[in-house]
Amino acid sequence: MDFQKRDWAIELAEKHSSTLDPKRPQTTYKIKYVSTYVEKWLYVMAHNNPPAINFIDCMCNAGIYRDGDIGTSMLVLELFIKVAKAHENIKFNLFLNDKNKDRLDIIQEIINKFHTTKLKNLAIHIENKDVNDYLSDTNYFSGNCKSFGSATLLFVDPYDFGTVKKQSLIAFLKEYYCELFFNLFTSDFIRNSKDEQNNKKIIECWGNEVAQIKTNDEFVNYIRNELKVGNIKNTFAYAFRIMTNAEIYQILFFTPHIRGLEKIKEAYWDIFKGKEVHRNEQENTSGQVQVSFFTEQDDEKNRLEQRSKSARNLLLTQFKNIEDDYSVFATYLLENTMLTKDHLLKNVFKPLISEGKIIKRNITSKQNFTNDKYFIKGIKQ
Repeated sequence: MDFQKRDWAIELAEKHSSTLDPKRPQTTYKIKYVSTYVEKWLYVMAHNNPPAINFIDCMCNAGIYRDGDIGTSMLVLELFIKVAKAHENIKFNLFLNDKNKDRLDIIQEIINKFHTTKLKNLAIHIENKDVNDYLSDTNYFSGNCKSFGSATLLFVDPYDFGTVKKQSLIAFLKEYYCELFFNLFTSDFIRNSKDEQNNKKIIECWGNEVAQIKTNDEFVNYIRNELKVGNIKNTFAYAFRIMTNAEIYQILFFTPHIRGLEKIKEAYWDIFKGKEVHRNEQENTSGQVQVSFFTEQDDEKNRLEQRSKSARNLLLTQFKNIEDDYSVFATYLLENTMLTKDHLLKNVFKPLISEGKIIKRNITSKQNFTNDKYFIKGIKQ
């Protein structure tokens, strides 16, 4: 991905500075995380040769920030142009919506910068609607998202928690086979749960059950379970925090297929290098070089060792005395740990086999690890 600033984008940001939003430190990493996944997702989907590939940003903002950095949807457009040129038989659809008309005028300027050569197999659909009306109008997407085998990714990135209504999201997920990124503002839940007016707004969006939730973990698990509808089978959550370690939001990912879960974990390691959460760091303005005895590679290696140890313990405790397919155990660990598909085999299963704590049944062959059954002996009490 090209995350470098463009000269024309800086000029455009200066021109529209009064309309554009400032970019928070965490926003940079959110953009990199989502767009890196889209790049991996596009590679897989394009090689499956579907009739259509669709990206929907239902709250797209202006596509650019005050500092001249490009937003997620416009980076996706750049990726779409590149892949569409190589796969002329696939229709690529970029759906953009925002309730602010001024932002859409700016995003059209950016589109004109990127999309100078019009491609017959790339269409950009722009709407100016309330997000809930937009998502509820399922007929609007049917022609492209309902085609058998089509690939759709919905990106929901609101300003706060009390904007997108649960029933709108659920209706969309039930209607279409798709993946979902949802920016869940946990800070709003914590801050507003005791404020009667704001709490009422949250309850209107997500139901009376929210009023009974006491902790942040319960809240996140509630949302993950509520949106596990339609074809959605797997989820993964990653938290973003400010310098004081207070959580701002979690990016929730939902997918109908284990392959999506595998690719989101690759994107997570590409961007966050195994960090348990993303935390904003204070900028070093002194000009002095901070000396560390450890390189970034050392830190990443240490995190991998820690994550792997935790995953081994989790497998042994959660599945003690249970025999099942590798895929069952692997899916659970992909959802509930920070490890990737490759990490699981190398850092979890093979070490536990060597230690005699799990037994590989060798139903197919000794060399085939992923198409086999395993018995989890567990940890002795």
